[in-house]
Amino acid sequence: MRVSDKDYVNHNEMARIVLLGIRRERRAARGKSTKRLDNRVDQILAKAEARETGK
Repeated sequence: MRVSDKDYVNHNEMARIVLLGIRRERRAARGKSTKRLDNRVDQILAKAEARETGK
């Protein structure tokens, strides 16, 4: 079930994205690379969009 009509992500994916965003900000504040976390968020969003548009 989608979170809203405008988003493709469900509740589980939204929680993952929020957690990854928190981790990303923490790493960025320490001056470390955030590319891996950004890529993971992009993968989650792409998978959700593919699932919802493929229906």
